[in-house]
Amino acid sequence: MTSAEPDAPRFSIITIGRNDLDGLRNTWQSIVTQDFHDFEWLIVDGASTDGSLEWLASQSMDQLSFVSEPDNGIYDAMNKGIARATGEILVFINSGDMFATIETLALVDQDQKMRGWSWAYGAMNVVDSERNVIDVNNWRNFNTWQLRMGLHSIGHQSAFFTHALVSKVGLYRSEVGVQSDQDFMLRAADLAEPAYIDEVLALLETGGVSSGLEPDAFVRKAQMIRQMDDRLLWGSALADSLLTSVLAATKRVRHRIWLMRGGGTS
Repeated sequence: MTSAEPDAPRFSIITIGRNDLDGLRNTWQSIVTQDFHDFEWLIVDGASTDGSLEWLASQSMDQLSFVSEPDNGIYDAMNKGIARATGEILVFINSGDMFATIETLALVDQDQKMRGWSWAYGAMNVVDSERNVIDVNNWRNFNTWQLRMGLHSIGHQSAFFTHALVSKVGLYRSEVGVQSDQDFMLRAADLAEPAYIDEVLALLETGGVSSGLEPDAFVRKAQMIRQMDDRLLWGSALADSLLTSVLAATKRVRHRIWLMRGGGTS
């Protein structure tokens, strides 16, 4: 990861994608309309064949740079983005993801300057293709234990990390799988508690890699992460498994109740 220099851009916006030209255009529109312009936009493309590269090459945007090559999955590509980043603050807005408003970067910039956080997150709206909100990820009261147990998650699209912190956290662990972003934030939380920004910062259109996961998927994956890191509860595989089973069952029940009520927030 390149060290942030005194003249480095304020933000590194990292976008990965493959064969998703429509989603890439939506992300582009979200970024190019920001009223804060001190950023670099780093695109890591996975060897697209749908016209994405030709479209990118046609854009006359000084902040934009892209590479296109085969990768070993989403988090390998995100790690390539980290390696290229020079900005003071990193955010991962992948193809199809969007900032919530044209003022998002300006808002985050001012908040970080005022509070001096190492990382922060806000709310994220899950939307359909017409931008109708169908769910909200808004965890106001962060708790490391709850994240470690997989009880809550944070949308990586609405999370911002200082360059200095990412240098300490390291890279995404691809072996974790879909929830590698939550593992990344858990390792960040072990170094610094995040600040909460009480605003919707990002939009996630349905249909991403986490769509269709079982409601207890992160509870189960969190147990795997604890095993990887030798951090089982009370040092006991049996106790950890028993509590995981209880929490997973609770997640499934709560999800059914949420569906019965028509959804809304998570």
